[in-house]
Amino acid sequence: MREYKIIEFSPENEQDKITGMTINSSLEDVMYFIHSLQEEMLLDNPDFLKLKSLCFELVCRLPLPVQLLQDTFILRGRENINGEVFSRISDLSYNPKQDKIGLGRFNLSGEPVFYGAVPITTHNASGQLTTICESCKELFDTNSVCDCKYFTIGKWNIVKPITTVVLTFFENAEEKSWHVGNLNPHYVKFISGMCNEEDREKCRQFYSFFSNAAAKKQVAGNSYLLTTAFFHALQEYYGEELGILYSSSMTDNTGLNLALSKGVLDNNYLSLEAAVMFKAMRDKKNFKSFTLFPCTDCASVTRDDRFRFSYIL
Repeated sequence: MREYKIIEFSPENEQDKITGMTINSSLEDVMYFIHSLQEEMLLDNPDFLKLKSLCFELVCRLPLPVQLLQDTFILRGRENINGEVFSRISDLSYNPKQDKIGLGRFNLSGEPVFYGAVPITTHNASGQLTTICESCKELFDTNSVCDCKYFTIGKWNIVKPITTVVLTFFENAEEKSWHVGNLNPHYVKFISGMCNEEDREKCRQFYSFFSNAAAKKQVAGNSYLLTTAFFHALQEYYGEELGILYSSSMTDNTGLNLALSKGVLDNNYLSLEAAVMFKAMRDKKNFKSFTLFPCTDCASVTRDDRFRFSYIL
């Protein structure tokens, strides 16, 4: 894989195209739906359909920060378990085995979603590190006795622009990620130029509420139902071929993740170019530290939709 390009999040003078915007729903209505979501999530068994309905009300009423991803690529990682070696495109795509899919940050049990990472690179962020951290929570488990892990990372080129909803309005991410700190002000400036003070507050509450839910570490169980309901509401309103850009909780919000609907992959928005295996070795003197390095060559995808490594260290 070549040196990663930085994705430039810089909307071009959209204010020249639109002269103003008014949000008809009151701030009280917006807060009512947000508080209703919060109350539902406090229940032992939140009603997913109710969550989705409440999310849909917000999606219908408020504008969304949207970024078109194009002219770059996405990284997706998968852990190699029990010595398995991947060689097919499907090995690095979304999980086709519905019975093996549990509830995730943006998916229900049995529902495939393509999770990947944005190929950013700074002094404290790395695309390949982000996708590895998100692929294996065990790396951060102090009770784990495993001292060696293998991962395969695929480079997926974007061949058609992908519409992504930006959920990066999370204070911790703004402080720790140069990219989020560079991205968010563009949208804040745009909204400030388009809306009055009350409408700006509606947007702020809306964006921060779901950004916080997407960016925070969650416990197992029903905690992912809120963000999944939001993704379902987005697809119902805007169509199935879209994604969500959000801060990576497993990198302490320095990295950026993407969740893409199954429709994005099925309709050929992405094309796998190559894959590399990485090895993570735990530092015996510092149990929370790993050394990460590539352990294969970069294998390009061939005409038979496969990739083959020449060696594995």
